[in-house]
Amino acid sequence: MEEKAGSIFSGRLDILINNASVFSPDTLTDANFNEVVRRLQINAWAPFVLSREFARRAGKGKIINILDTRIAGFDFKHLPYIMSKHALYLLTRMTAVEFAPHISVNSVAPGLILPPGGKGESYLEALASTVPLRRHGEPRDVTDAVLFLLKGNFITGQVIFVDGGRHLMEYCDGPDSDH
Repeated sequence: MEEKAGSIFSGRLDILINNASVFSPDTLTDANFNEVVRRLQINAWAPFVLSREFARRAGKGKIINILDTRIAGFDFKHLPYIMSKHALYLLTRMTAVEFAPHISVNSVAPGLILPPGGKGESYLEALASTVPLRRHGEPRDVTDAVLFLLKGNFITGQVIFVDGGRHLMEYCDGPDSDH
């Protein structure tokens, strides 16, 4: 594929975006070993293996990991999930150092963008008041952040929170929270 002038895409293996994850409720009380391991395998181990292989094969490029704004606080209703996203955050920072100077590694941490499975738009609207910008985001907000990181050449080890400032509120979905 011929590279277009000014394009961030070149036809080579230049970009890895780790976005797959499992998000389902498991509390501190009911989480079990198998569910914790399953979340870690999908949400952290798979990105680890893919990132390592990308670095080996591509030699240069950009890796972007999709986190969750909840890494700035706690989420007692999705314990294995949030544990695995914290692991992915740590992986972002470690691989940013390890793979430099030829590969940059960054993350995007979305907040209220899409409702969880089984919930609708009303779920997002009800939680909009928990966000300093008093609204929920759109998928385009996440893609804009990813594109910004892909275009940048002097950014590594960073997290862009795409959450309307929700992470600044030290959001804590505690055991007695209703959201």
